[in-house]
Amino acid sequence: MKKLVEYHPFDGANHRTAYIVAKMFLRCNGKRMRVEKLETAYPFIRNLGNKTLEEVQGWIENGTSEEP
Repeated sequence: MKKLVEYHPFDGANHRTAYIVAKMFLRCNGKRMRVEKLETAYPFIRNLGNKTLEEVQGWIENGTSEEP
């Protein structure tokens, strides 16, 4: 998810694409992302490029963030 955002493979929608790809990957591997709706996830993923992998992992596992 973080690398998709950082590499900007598309003209737009990099954050949304990264979220959907991560969500699909987790489901294919028997896991679930805590944050189920993009509207709820966006406050965190809009600054994903500035997050550490540990912060992203914690957000995926717990669904919480310091973001408002």
